[in-house]
Amino acid sequence: MIRSILLSVFMILSLDALAAEPAAAASKPAQKAVLVTGASSGIGRLVAETLAAEGFFVYGGARKAEDIAALSAIDNIEGIRLDVTRQAEIDAAVALIGERGRGLYGLVNNAGVAVIAPLIEATDADMQFQMDANLFGPWRGPAQRGPALQPRSRRIDPVARRSDRKTHQLAAGP
Repeated sequence: MIRSILLSVFMILSLDALAAEPAAAASKPAQKAVLVTGASSGIGRLVAETLAAEGFFVYGGARKAEDIAALSAIDNIEGIRLDVTRQAEIDAAVALIGERGRGLYGLVNNAGVAVIAPLIEATDADMQFQMDANLFGPWRGPAQRGPALQPRSRRIDPVARRSDRKTHQLAAGP
């Protein structure tokens, strides 16, 4: 499953290279920048590390200071504070990316959470957090970051999880 996710991310990011005109290629920055949300662990971490190893510059979004530091210790990755449930952090991440001057070639919407409980046991706060992270976070992200994406390279890749399926199975309860 992880290989298919990585393949889909690379295919999306590669489409622009195939469509680029030779004259336009000379004017592009040497290293393309990609933002990966939820890059602190799991699929997001693997996607960030793989893209960095393939020569992309990666802004790795994470919530905890120690995860940001760990991401920043990897070549071609800058860990940035980004909780997709907090508009102020989205705004700060957009500003930081703009200040760095690399532009943004692609966005991998990977951040997400799962409430693993029958719906009858889940609290309103649990469900609101899940909706903020899994539904509103990816919606807010492109709405805010879209203008930062380079015009010919508006690549946005949502990442679906197996836990999304598990949540639906638990909805009926035991």
